[in-house]
Amino acid sequence: MSETGLIPVLRESLPFLLALVGGIVAYFVYSRQKRLDRMEELRGQRRVLYANLIGTIPLLRTGDAIANANYAKMKSEIILYGSDDSVKCMKEFAKLIEVGGSGFNLDAAVRIESYSRLAASLRRDVFPETKLDAEQLRLLTPFVNIG
Repeated sequence: MSETGLIPVLRESLPFLLALVGGIVAYFVYSRQKRLDRMEELRGQRRVLYANLIGTIPLLRTGDAIANANYAKMKSEIILYGSDDSVKCMKEFAKLIEVGGSGFNLDAAVRIESYSRLAASLRRDVFPETKLDAEQLRLLTPFVNIG
């Protein structure tokens, strides 16, 4: 005796439907994980770049040609890897410290304040949960010579 109606069709289709749903779920889980992996990879690139930049900034005042070349390269890399806020802060900082920059300012306090905003922005890029702000970083900056 053969069954008729919807029940036999569902019974026969169930393995296919389960495989289809499983495939769709796996695709979304995989896509989400890939996106998270890419973000973590970008954060890793930013950490290295930003650490090198912060280490290079104090050397710029010494006239070190290698430091100046590295700084120029890192500025370009920030355009590619940095967040919008970090790019804007870098632009403002560069104007203040680069001789001949449109906003070149000899006032050390202004440059240190700009550096603090840049450092805070860089930290937010690599540590989204950071509690430190520009004021706290200004007070902690070891770079008395950038001014």
